[in-house]
Amino acid sequence: HRFSTLRPRTIRRRPASSVSGIWRSYVGQTYQVETAPVANGTSLSVGPTVNATSPSSSETVTAGSPGFYRVRVVP
Repeated sequence: HRFSTLRPRTIRRRPASSVSGIWRSYVGQTYQVETAPVANGTSLSVGPTVNATSPSSSETVTAGSPGFYRVRVVP
């Protein structure tokens, strides 16, 4: 695979109870948003998997405690 973890292009926390992310994607690839309490901590999946249908994908998930977010390619 081209990447196992992708850097989101945009992350917004609006309203305070949700986080929205946008990232570059590859059509047909599946992605999962993950969160961790610290930068190198154990990540947990949040929200549903996202099946890319265009070169840009997005997802909005419920925001818990402050933490770090990433997008992972699902094999």
